[in-house]
Amino acid sequence: MWRWQPWLVSFTVTGGLFWYLLSQIDISELVRTAWSMTPRHLWMFVTLLLAGVISRALRFWILLNRTVPIHFLTAIVMARNLFVDLLPARLGELSYVYLITKRASRPTEDALASLFLAVLFDVVALTPLLFLAALIVGGIADFSLPLLVTATISLAAVACIVMWAAAPIGTWLANWIGLGHPVAWRAQLAQLAERTANALREAYSRQIIVPVLLLSMVIRLCKFGGYCFLVLAIMAPLGYT
Repeated sequence: MWRWQPWLVSFTVTGGLFWYLLSQIDISELVRTAWSMTPRHLWMFVTLLLAGVISRALRFWILLNRTVPIHFLTAIVMARNLFVDLLPARLGELSYVYLITKRASRPTEDALASLFLAVLFDVVALTPLLFLAALIVGGIADFSLPLLVTATISLAAVACIVMWAAAPIGTWLANWIGLGHPVAWRAQLAQLAERTANALREAYSRQIIVPVLLLSMVIRLCKFGGYCFLVLAIMAPLGYT
């Protein structure tokens, strides 16, 4: 916490990003737009943002079998969210694995299994929301209803198949790499794959599908609902309702 090097790197990155962004726009216009944002919409955005963080922490808490305190998981989720926003191609997700392993002192396989399941549950939760959003935004006349239903069911089915096949595939992968391989790094990788597969099986045995799926839908609604209110906070004073 008190070492100066991480703070120097953090402030350098932050300063560089803000310098680049502010050099592309009129700062006075930015200040004027920010000052005119509607408070009620802005507060709704902040409320949904915090609700999403807490919901995501609760989901990881269940996936990790309640072995990490919920307040500590909330802090980890906030850090994970910042890394996801900063790094491309969702590389920031790996920060969750690092923090769970190094800060929460949980096995790497538990972190990998919980992250893997969280991503798959996100896909399953998105499918009905995507279906409803397409209908609301475009109207039934603009979409082929059978095509939408087929795409929704297919996407959810693929995610479910991957979820249930992940543990056997992990065991097969461990055997293929070689659990007793003479090369150390291959043996360690195989052991990690085997432990992750076992962690997935343990998670399935706890009957967590329904609460995790419901929390995943809440997380998606909080995320996109928050974006909606943030856009409204900016656009409503300009006459866009």
